[in-house]
Amino acid sequence: MSASHTASSRLSRWGRQCWYLVGIFVVAVTVGWFLWRIREVVLPLFVAILICVILAPVRGTIERVGLSKSLASALTLLSFLGLLVLVGLLIVPALIDQTRVLGDQLGEAADRLQRWVADERPFGFDGSDVQRLRDDFGGVDGTSSDSLITGAQALGTFVASLLFTIVATFFFLRDGSMMIDWAIRHLAVDRRDEARAMFTAIGNALSGYVRGAATLGLVEGVAIAVTVALVGGDLAIVLGLLTFIGAFVPFVGAVGAGLVAVGVTLVSAGTTPAIIVAVSALVVQQLDNDLLAPMIYGRFLKIHPLAVLASISVGIQVAGLIGAFAAVPVAASVIGVVRVAQQRQGVRTLTLPTSDFPG
Repeated sequence: MSASHTASSRLSRWGRQCWYLVGIFVVAVTVGWFLWRIREVVLPLFVAILICVILAPVRGTIERVGLSKSLASALTLLSFLGLLVLVGLLIVPALIDQTRVLGDQLGEAADRLQRWVADERPFGFDGSDVQRLRDDFGGVDGTSSDSLITGAQALGTFVASLLFTIVATFFFLRDGSMMIDWAIRHLAVDRRDEARAMFTAIGNALSGYVRGAATLGLVEGVAIAVTVALVGGDLAIVLGLLTFIGAFVPFVGAVGAGLVAVGVTLVSAGTTPAIIVAVSALVVQQLDNDLLAPMIYGRFLKIHPLAVLASISVGIQVAGLIGAFAAVPVAASVIGVVRVAQQRQGVRTLTLPTSDFPG
């Protein structure tokens, strides 16, 4: 075979591969666009699947006692909801009291600042400038009809999504395996083992994401709780628990929990302790985002830390908070599915985790 023929064959093969990649990209963009259009449905389903990943071992343990799958699923879900309500009762009232005090202190601080600016007139400012800033940050009148309508619509959407998530979680817990079996039975016989392996890979990815988020939350929560306790702030355990929960929403959850910790410390311990907590929260978050998160997610998900950082960055750019929340498990699921496809084609890849899909 001539060298020119060999080069032509190689170029033709590369061309086909490029067209395959273009086709995959077009399909991925189309699917992503469609899912974004129905995100009000997709997001609750995604959250329900993640909750199912957490609760599936508990449901399995209860079922082995002798209860039916329906009763075990209902008992597991009710116990989980009861735990969330208990945590809410511990966190919310305490934070509301601290927020009320913080609001009064911030109002007094703004009054002092306005009087100082009116007396000293730094850089040509006067009291009216500070008043305009306070009015701007105060927002619109909360009693206006538009605000009430918008708030009612947002509340209604949230309640509907919450109920949908709870119902979906129950059915995923009870019928998850049945749903997977039903989908596999509709495939060609020679594709069923591959499809089951792909479902297992997706389950492994979601389980790894939950374990990674819990590990990060534990690190962040302990660090914040210890810092608040050392500087003499109130609600150290509550703030640590809030930080742990916030870790399941990448970036935004940690930032929000950090701001709450700073505010509570400011009210209960003073300015200097609040600054110490702010610095500690900033250091911990940067350490987690830049070092621990890629390493922990990379270990649990069996993907490179750089892939974790890249997926989070792309998710934030494409879909904001929702993208940040879903980026890591989606990327890990896609990589797991590709690994299965490569293994089925005889291509050497990394070993997949062995845990089962929830349900």
